[in-house]
Amino acid sequence: MAAARSRNAGSSRAWTLQLLGGVAFGLALVGFALSRTLPPALVSLAFVGAASQGFFTMNNVLLMGRTDPRYYGRVMSIYLLNRGLAPAGAIVAGWLAERLGGQ
Repeated sequence: MAAARSRNAGSSRAWTLQLLGGVAFGLALVGFALSRTLPPALVSLAFVGAASQGFFTMNNVLLMGRTDPRYYGRVMSIYLLNRGLAPAGAIVAGWLAERLGGQ
């Protein structure tokens, strides 16, 4: 069963979906940055959220598909550090915005 899971998780379709999710995220983010009014900005943000979730879902599938089941907990704990450490990055970003300006 683990061999079938690894084979499917490493398929070119999974890698293509991850790449498409990353590209769609970037394009939607550029669309949001270029928005001048609220309605297009909200539409762009909806696409940002959907593409982000698609990318992270495929990233998780590919990561866990290549991980030995004995190490699932350890791999996920390292993988999810980005969520736990995000507030530290927000502090730095806030400090820089205060010093350099929001623009």
